Amino acid sequence: MMVACAAIMLVSCGKEEVAEATTGTTFQKNSDVKMYTWTGKRCIDFRGSCFPEVVVNGKDKTVIDDVFDTIDKGNQSDIKTAFSANQSVLKKYINTQEIDDVIAGNLEVTATDGDSGGSLHYMVFDTSGQTGNPKAVYPFKD
Repeated sequence: MMVACAAIMLVSCGKEEVAEATTGTTFQKNSDVKMYTWTGKRCIDFRGSCFPEVVVNGKDKTVIDDVFDTIDKGNQSDIKTAFSANQSVLKKYINTQEIDDVIAGNLEVTATDGDSGGSLHYMVFDTSGQTGNPKAVYPFKD
């Protein structure tokens, strides 16, 4: 029987390189993580607010999919509840600060497939009431 574990694989946007990530610290914005620029439709190869692609497997995938479904409905109150209820899983893939800011109402999160043709699903974190220059973008790969 294969045991599902909380292994995360990161794939750089548009690259073939794959690297295993450790939970939590990998997602801090620092010189060790190559950040990309969010164009409003995809991440491109320049420093910016877009994290490397994340592949989620096992039970965590169901939770992330449910959170995306909630985000797609656009009700920020329901999104806050989903983030609060699923913090333990979300913290494996998203900075704790972004999660806390969504729950506190300081950030709004939207979801888009951009121009990925559905192979990537982006969580875009913007300051409440502002769009266009997101604080963070997390691309999740199917």
